[in-house]
Amino acid sequence: MISLILMLVALIVYIIGFSTRHFIDIDEPTYKIHFGLWDACASISGQTICKDTAEGTNVGNKGWFKAWRATSILGLIFLFAAIICSGLKLFAFKEKKYILIAGICMTFAAVVFILIASIVFTHNDDDHFGALGLYFDYGYSLDLTIVGMCIAVIAGVFMVVDYNTGLHIDDGQVANY
Repeated sequence: MISLILMLVALIVYIIGFSTRHFIDIDEPTYKIHFGLWDACASISGQTICKDTAEGTNVGNKGWFKAWRATSILGLIFLFAAIICSGLKLFAFKEKKYILIAGICMTFAAVVFILIASIVFTHNDDDHFGALGLYFDYGYSLDLTIVGMCIAVIAGVFMVVDYNTGLHIDDGQVANY
């Protein structure tokens, strides 16, 4: 039950970070730029213009940007699949160990994809923004995706402990809670 709640919290935190446009924040006196996975906004002289990140900036054709998007999406898919497996184990298939094993594998696959996405982004962002001579800060979107990943790790550890301590029901046996 704790692992399912943690997985839901991890998913919500990750979705907020995944969907917001504050991976990179550039705050200069004359303009502000907020760069996200899906869109980028620039505020100049009080007017804000938002465009799709791939079309509005020159990073759309770069391989690292496509890899960042792809691994972020895969992290989201695996995190959602892990929640489904955890829910099935808790409510429908209490006696089946393989559902818990699948949930553990999906959780750690999500963590790996989110970690890869974060590494790809932070390793290559300087190629775009630093090369332009822009001073930038990482925004809260990147922080939230990493926090969601860490919460998923904790949920995965709870699932591994649950599997190894026998707190699950094995083929007709009563759980020893």
